[in-house]
Amino acid sequence: MNEDMTEGAKACEVGGNGMAVLRSFRLVRVLRIGKLVRAFPQIQRQLKVITKTIGAVSSLVALILLFILIFAILGMSLFGGASMMELGAEDTDYIPHFRAGAYVRILVPNNKLLHTARLVSVNVTDPQPFEIEHWMDHRVEKVSIAQDTNPSRFEEVSNTLQETMIVGLAPRVSFDSFFFACLTVFQLLTASDIGDVMYPAMRGTSHVSALYFVGLIVIGNFMLFNLFVAIIITGFSETKAAILKEERENQAMIEQDKLRKAASIARGTSIKSGKSLERGTSIASSTVEAAKGCFTTLWGRFFTSNRVTAEDMKKAAGQGDKGGVEEEVEERWEDIPWKRRVIENRYFTGSIIVIIVISCVSLVLQRPSMPAEERTILGQVNIAVNVIFMIECIWKIIAYGWFKYIKSRWNQLDFFLVITSLIDMAVDFAAGGGEGVESIRFFRTFRIFRALRPLR
Repeated sequence: MNEDMTEGAKACEVGGNGMAVLRSFRLVRVLRIGKLVRAFPQIQRQLKVITKTIGAVSSLVALILLFILIFAILGMSLFGGASMMELGAEDTDYIPHFRAGAYVRILVPNNKLLHTARLVSVNVTDPQPFEIEHWMDHRVEKVSIAQDTNPSRFEEVSNTLQETMIVGLAPRVSFDSFFFACLTVFQLLTASDIGDVMYPAMRGTSHVSALYFVGLIVIGNFMLFNLFVAIIITGFSETKAAILKEERENQAMIEQDKLRKAASIARGTSIKSGKSLERGTSIASSTVEAAKGCFTTLWGRFFTSNRVTAEDMKKAAGQGDKGGVEEEVEERWEDIPWKRRVIENRYFTGSIIVIIVISCVSLVLQRPSMPAEERTILGQVNIAVNVIFMIECIWKIIAYGWFKYIKSRWNQLDFFLVITSLIDMAVDFAAGGGEGVESIRFFRTFRIFRALRPLR
């Protein structure tokens, strides 16, 4: 008996969960309020304007998303795992950030690179009061030293350490992962709490990094966002005027239809049958006369237009020239060298765009907490992509010639990216795949600008 009751309770619980899911569809009933729009023509007009204006800004929205992607990956490459606040930092309510659950920057012995960990607990009575969980391998460790340290002294301090040391706080808005980097860039585009992002990044890297934030605000906020608002306002005014004109025309047509109906009803009651027949006979006779006149005019034109005039000769010559141009274009395409045909083929262009997407995805996946195996795989993908882009660049130079190739702005960008990619691979081989030579590794971030190539 008890078992049956238990099974029944379980069935009710499962059924209750299913019904809870179905009850969520009740939220759709809120849309019934939209029926009120029918009673307000002005609101209907505004909704039409909004829907028609969205199409005008769709391309600019795509450009803004591309801008966010580029600056998010640039921020990850420049400030990922490096932004750092002081340990004594407080929020607006004077509550210290350095507490259980916060993320901290740590130094390990004989390694000048910063690592990130989560502060699990703080016990001041313990000789090692700070318990941390490493972000990369989730290893738990107790730490006894927490002291603000200048990034310029990281190498010196790491060589003298005997255990892990907490050197700063990781800011809440950071570039430690792609998701948070995109959120941070969007926050900066809205000009909200710029200092909370910029100053920790400058403290963890250098003062030159302020140029990144200046460029982001000037290009993104002052130019793209203002252009977005301007297009919306312009489209809103133009669309509203067009809709008002359309409504006036529709109203005028309705009024004309009403007048015609009223006139026809009035005539129908006043006109007698005899007058109607007489009117029909006159209409038929006038129609026959008009048909005779049209036939005579057409007959005369047919027999008098057999002469070939100078205008006809010009028209015929023009048509002949058009046909010659089409044949010449076809012949010119046939005469194109096979090397150029390969480059200008749509399949070749599509495959290069796929490689660009793969390159962007590999850049997105690169983060400070990346495991060694994943780092090795992405390094091999980086080498393969660089080789493909280098082959494409060399092929274009051979097919078009150097001077014709370098005239294009996009080709100049491609050539610059190929050179920086070669420098990046040389740095990797020189450092043995390690994390050394960070100043030259900055060139890797320029590869993200290949995402602009599909705009051609």
